[in-house]
Amino acid sequence: MGSYEQLGVESIHKIEKKGIDEKSLSDLINWLALLFTRSNSMKRNLNESFKSLELIKAERNYRQKLKELQTPPFDEYSPTKMIELTKEFNEYKSQLNTPNSELIPILIKSADKAISLLRARNWMLVEADSSQFITSNNPFGIFPTFFSKTHFKYLGLGTYPTIVTFPLTPKFALLGSFSPLPTFNKVDPLIVDGINYSTFCNADTIYSRDEIIPFFFTNGIYLQEFHRLLSTRLISNS
Repeated sequence: MGSYEQLGVESIHKIEKKGIDEKSLSDLINWLALLFTRSNSMKRNLNESFKSLELIKAERNYRQKLKELQTPPFDEYSPTKMIELTKEFNEYKSQLNTPNSELIPILIKSADKAISLLRARNWMLVEADSSQFITSNNPFGIFPTFFSKTHFKYLGLGTYPTIVTFPLTPKFALLGSFSPLPTFNKVDPLIVDGINYSTFCNADTIYSRDEIIPFFFTNGIYLQEFHRLLSTRLISNS
């Protein structure tokens, strides 16, 4: 993974200086896929999926044993056995987590899938004209290219139509879409705010070169305007 990270950092410097080229983009996508699959949100989702499956099996086993204890003939220890069985089941639920031996192979497969989905997108380098991009501990952003009340919920790398955003530096960011895109575009503060909001939605911690004014899209009209500008300025101009 260290080699991927080194190539990823080097590709950011190349793209920042010379724009997108096939080799730099390929190296960067490999690194982005690793970042995506190693993110806290991805690990949480995988852990919750694993726990759900394990709990289904454990609960089925618990109910079967409980049914056996509740079936005559009873003995004097049956009530105690039922209490102990229930206690063991509740303790198992509270302590259940995905072991690394289960998690790592899933993450590797997820990274391979992420690489194929990211490579299927068209990519554009965007430059902030007068403002700056923020980043985070999970800098991927995914949003629909149309306004929706669901906003950023239930979106993945393979969801269509969506744009993936990834801030490279305070001045540059990458946008990936299944629709055609120009390879470069300068963007105004409203588009930068929209990309920053996309970054913010997946973040636990925000990082910024300078102090920034809160840009959060609490106003639905403002968010709708961002989606309109995104379509007219970036996508339709491709």
